[in-house]
Amino acid sequence: MQKNLFIVFSMLVLFVTNSIAQEVVGELNVDNMGLTNKINYSVNNETNGNITTLLVHNNYMYAYLFDEDFNLLNMPLSRKEDNGKYNELVGHKVVDNKYTFIYTNSIRSKLVLYTFDFDKNFNARHEVDLNFSGERIVEAFSSYQNRFFIFFASVNGELILRELDNSYDSLTEIGRYKIEDKEFEGEEILFKRHFLYSKARYVTMGDKTPAPVSSAFSKYKLFNQNNSLILTVENEDIGTSVYAIDLASKKLKETFFPYIEGRKDDYEEFNSFVSNNRIFQISVSNIEMSLLISSLEGQKLKEFYVKKEQEIWFKNTVVVQEGSSILDVYVLGQKITDIKRNFESTAKFLRKISSRTAGVNVLFDNNRYEVIVGGVKDNVMSGILTVASSGLGNFDKDQITKITCLFDENLEHVDEDVDLNTYDFINAFEDDLKSETNSNIFIANGNLYYCYLYRKEEQLRFIEF
Repeated sequence: MQKNLFIVFSMLVLFVTNSIAQEVVGELNVDNMGLTNKINYSVNNETNGNITTLLVHNNYMYAYLFDEDFNLLNMPLSRKEDNGKYNELVGHKVVDNKYTFIYTNSIRSKLVLYTFDFDKNFNARHEVDLNFSGERIVEAFSSYQNRFFIFFASVNGELILRELDNSYDSLTEIGRYKIEDKEFEGEEILFKRHFLYSKARYVTMGDKTPAPVSSAFSKYKLFNQNNSLILTVENEDIGTSVYAIDLASKKLKETFFPYIEGRKDDYEEFNSFVSNNRIFQISVSNIEMSLLISSLEGQKLKEFYVKKEQEIWFKNTVVVQEGSSILDVYVLGQKITDIKRNFESTAKFLRKISSRTAGVNVLFDNNRYEVIVGGVKDNVMSGILTVASSGLGNFDKDQITKITCLFDENLEHVDEDVDLNTYDFINAFEDDLKSETNSNIFIANGNLYYCYLYRKEEQLRFIEF
């Protein structure tokens, strides 16, 4: 039986890989780079559509400039990687055809910037001091709209947003926002606990892009959405704090969303996700679950509730337990129930996700919400740093138990099959490669691309999904 399942599984992966038409839209010979590359990172210039890919190999950096159709525009610019202990890539900044890749160290004392100017065929290295009196860095970095932002917190209770300026030698203050300590039903919500004393790293969620499930389940997130930077913090069993800065007005709006109370007993696990100006909050115990949806203005819009004795009427898939996301429950309209560990028991689902890091992941596309609710085994930290909004990083390889739900733009349940999403396609494709690829996933000109080093042909390849 297991052998037959393996054959069926292999045929399905091949079927999906061939049917979804993973088109090679660009390729470049990179002789002798193989799999020893330390960095493979791509950046889209949102002004002119060009794309730059940075490869780091044997302590040398190579920057390649492509047009939007992945035609190579210049010979690569290269330089020795001499950043020493400044070896953590945290983002990028783009000005015209000048691309800057931004590194820092573990103690966040400086930024080291490598700039590749393709108009002048020039590269440069800069350093920016991150030490400000009475302040510390909040582990939230954002590369958004060709700009690079960093959050700081002061001992005076201020949240501070700064941007890397165009001289590449300093940070410009965008805004300084006083955050008052609060109390909700006898529980304290303290600024210092959120920003000064916390070592959590904020996971960056891109604008209108799918997010890996395990990253979306972090308790600390930074959303780049609708010309705003939005920090969300889960306050244990109290509620979600949302700090949204509008980049046009430079104003901050702070909103607190209390978790809903259990109808039978106290909930045990909580999380949230922001999408399309709405916040989705999950509250779960081993006996009941609530998915509460509110506007970012604080108005409760809809609640989906279930207890362990009931069927989860608003789910569109069976419960899936997987070690990696290779295929979803439906493959091109065909329901798959014998590939993964699938089950229908609501009690079992609630028991599993309430004992793990529970979370919710939302993608709004084609006027509907695709909502994943589940739990990830606790090898996911409370906060994980993901570089930049265009570099989506790797996808799910963690053990996840989940369901997927579909809602229309009015938050009414849509009773349809769930198609494979982009990350399912990518996982199927990468699994079919059967080797480590040193891959890079990024959004450029409204499309999602998978960039990898094809070892057999010694090529850098770009695949459109």
